[in-house]
Amino acid sequence: MRAFWLIFFSILTLAAAGNKPNFSGVWKLNPAKSEFGKAPAPQSLISTVEHHDPELKVHSETTGAQGTYATDYRWVTDGRENVNTVRGNEIRATVVWNGKILASNAKTTVNGATLTIVDLWTLSDDGRTLTISRTVQGPQGTAEQTYVYDKN
Repeated sequence: MRAFWLIFFSILTLAAAGNKPNFSGVWKLNPAKSEFGKAPAPQSLISTVEHHDPELKVHSETTGAQGTYATDYRWVTDGRENVNTVRGNEIRATVVWNGKILASNAKTTVNGATLTIVDLWTLSDDGRTLTISRTVQGPQGTAEQTYVYDKN
């Protein structure tokens, strides 16, 4: 009987692993569907994602009030700590799967203020829309944002 349960749970684990979405692609921000809270909306944001689980790489080109800049980061999605430097700030994040949702919990310090950033990545059933729900906590309170991207 023990062998039965071992096989049963192994099959469930493999089935759940197969349900994880692949976020690979070129994604263009759809500002009309996004919510930025008190932050200004970027004029343009295009992200190129390479996702070969457990590794995820993101290259973004952003144009906004601060000009045009690029960012790059790399995550592993197995709960190990990821360390990236984005726009001169070190960001430490753990990234894990919660069913079909990819959850990132990051901490960084910007201009002396410590920020906690939680991102939840979801992919539409047709694979054409990426939604990143973001919560930022810092000394000035909590901000909620939603970034909705269309696949190019």
